[in-house]
Amino acid sequence: EWIVFQGAPRGLSLIQPDGSGNHVILGPPGDQLHPDWSPDGSEIAYVQREETGAQQIWITDPQGTQPRPLVKEYPANLSSLFWDNPAWSPDGSQIASVGYEGDPQTVLPERSVLAIVTVASGEVRVVGELESSAGLLHSFPRWSPAGDAFVISLDHFKGDESVGGRIAVIRRTDSGWSKPKPITKVVPGGPRVDWHPTDDLIVFCDNDVGGLQVTDEPSNLFTVRSDGSKLSQVTDY
Repeated sequence: EWIVFQGAPRGLSLIQPDGSGNHVILGPPGDQLHPDWSPDGSEIAYVQREETGAQQIWITDPQGTQPRPLVKEYPANLSSLFWDNPAWSPDGSQIASVGYEGDPQTVLPERSVLAIVTVASGEVRVVGELESSAGLLHSFPRWSPAGDAFVISLDHFKGDESVGGRIAVIRRTDSGWSKPKPITKVVPGGPRVDWHPTDDLIVFCDNDVGGLQVTDEPSNLFTVRSDGSKLSQVTDY
């Protein structure tokens, strides 16, 4: 019965679907961004951005009384990354997120690391890496209903310039996780993406002005199956 959201006012807030009960649960110091509910509603994962610019994934109870880092100490090759976009697995046991080498709010990161953290132990498993020098980075991972795949925005770059992103699917295999398989053409404006909680259906937007604010083009919603079929435009602004 609660929606969690960021930034109005600064921090994390809860509100009911009818607009009542709006209240802040976490706030400064730092920023609290990109919240995601655990499947049972008992906890919220979010990005804790410090005043220094450092970013890590944290967890809190819905009252905001027990905020804590998801990982106490990252492996050395991951410790300096800026972690973003937490996504809770359908069974509640794991959280996926993207680590960027370079602050994504100020520079084009040199690489992105897609990682899965076991919540109970804090164990970190890297399941994919991309480099901006090759023109690609991960963004916005979201789990399939069965927990055996991710959908992501596969961000495309020419030099330092973003040219949009393709919606891509990463699947669990016997040997680990597959490379991202694009299921759309390049979508302009840094698309954001999510997977239906029970169906093989993906939703994404184009021209994400909330993230980029560099276009006057309208932003619309689309749905597509995870194999790239049945692409459908939902809104027409």
